[in-house]
Amino acid sequence: MLVLQTERQSMLGGSVSDTTERAAQQIATRLQTLSTERTLRELQTRQREQVLDDRLRTTAQQLRQAEEESALQARRVQLAQTTLTRNQQLAESGFVAEAQVQVRQEELIDAKARAQALERARLGLMQDQQTLRGERIALKAQLQSDTNQIDRNRASLDQEASENAARKTMVISAPYAGTVENPQQVEFSWPPTCSVRINRLTARWRGPVKIQRFQGHLPAWQSMRWPA
Repeated sequence: MLVLQTERQSMLGGSVSDTTERAAQQIATRLQTLSTERTLRELQTRQREQVLDDRLRTTAQQLRQAEEESALQARRVQLAQTTLTRNQQLAESGFVAEAQVQVRQEELIDAKARAQALERARLGLMQDQQTLRGERIALKAQLQSDTNQIDRNRASLDQEASENAARKTMVISAPYAGTVENPQQVEFSWPPTCSVRINRLTARWRGPVKIQRFQGHLPAWQSMRWPA
């Protein structure tokens, strides 16, 4: 069996260029670009996550404060209601002026208005918190989608690289098994710029070449011509 390394060549800028090698370099560049893009996407996502986490912590703290204020204000509303009821009873008995009852009614109205405002603020903070959590989940999902696409592109390029490398190698089996030791001459004719590698020995040439004095146990060859 012979393993042949073929080199496809073309004219580029007035000079001969190995198209297989150039294709390999282009694939390597695209792979590096994808790797850089993945790293950049992950970095951008981490930075955005840090911003969202900071806002979530701030919102959570504000929400706790709003809940405490709402609970305190609800207590004030209860006290204002109790005070108003007592003053109404006293007014009926003539111990408190009607004007005093009116003041207590206004205090109750103000307390309820304040409680409603605090509740709206609390609900707004809860909505902000849910929105931020949703953004964080969506951000993670988007990163997963992006990295999956990049991984698919990398897999495609890896396959392309394997196919490109396979174009450089030909495996040719001998017509029958045997042993060649120190042959006087083994002649091969191949297309221009080919190479033969047997074990660790590689021979490169342009046009027909004669390879002599191989040692060791190799498949039997006497002569062979590669079709043009």
